[in-house]
Amino acid sequence: YKKCGKIFIAQNDLEYQNFDTLLSLSKKNNLNDLRILNSHDLLKLEPNISAKYGLLSPSSGIIDSYNFLQ
Repeated sequence: YKKCGKIFIAQNDLEYQNFDTLLSLSKKNNLNDLRILNSHDLLKLEPNISAKYGLLSPSSGIIDSYNFLQ
């Protein structure tokens, strides 16, 4: 497991509404570190992302599924 974080993006207000669902589900799973970002915060964090909003999940990570299943 490697903790590298994840950013969900929303290009408009309609997509932004999906963040409510993600925030609600994360709280139900005791994941309380998600943070909503505006376009300025996104640009500072990741200059290659162009979006209106972001949802940062700093504790997200990746696993090597092959080795995990061995």
